[in-house]
Amino acid sequence: MKDHLTGIPDMHLKAIKEELACTTMGNKEEVGFTLRRFQEYTGADELMIDARIAVA
Repeated sequence: MKDHLTGIPDMHLKAIKEELACTTMGNKEEVGFTLRRFQEYTGADELMIDARIAVA
């Protein structure tokens, strides 16, 4: 399986990870926005996102 995070600059990865960590405790709208942003950066589908959150 291709790693969709490959090629993303470290500063963007750090920002995405921090934002995901901060907003997972937010309301449904905030979490949805962050996940959509994550998908835009990585091309990940929902199953991949679920797996990454589960191991984080």
